[in-house]
Amino acid sequence: EKLSAQLETYEQDRRQLFTMHFIARKAGFSEILPQVDMMASRAGVKKTRVDYAIDEAPKHGLYSVNIRIPVTGEYSNIVNFVKDLEYSDTFFIINSIDVHGSAAAATGGVVSLALNLETFFYQ
Repeated sequence: EKLSAQLETYEQDRRQLFTMHFIARKAGFSEILPQVDMMASRAGVKKTRVDYAIDEAPKHGLYSVNIRIPVTGEYSNIVNFVKDLEYSDTFFIINSIDVHGSAAAATGGVVSLALNLETFFYQ
């Protein structure tokens, strides 16, 4: 009986974690696109074409979604965008950042970079 109660609590905790920090697969891209757009706009960075790829084989009930976001902006705006991603209610992993700077970037000018992120959709 104790084990059954623990398993029930585990399932409730798991479901709560999924619904709080991941996006339902049905709504997936229609939710994540505006969310990323809003973060970029709020941070003041220019976002170009975003590439997405979903792993069709779920692991532990989650579908991995890889996202590549090229952005351009002032250094401080880029930092704000990265902070928005880090502190978002939606769980994002920043796997890598490809920086494309210039001489102006060293003095606080415009920086171009591509963020390679991962998030998850649940079923």
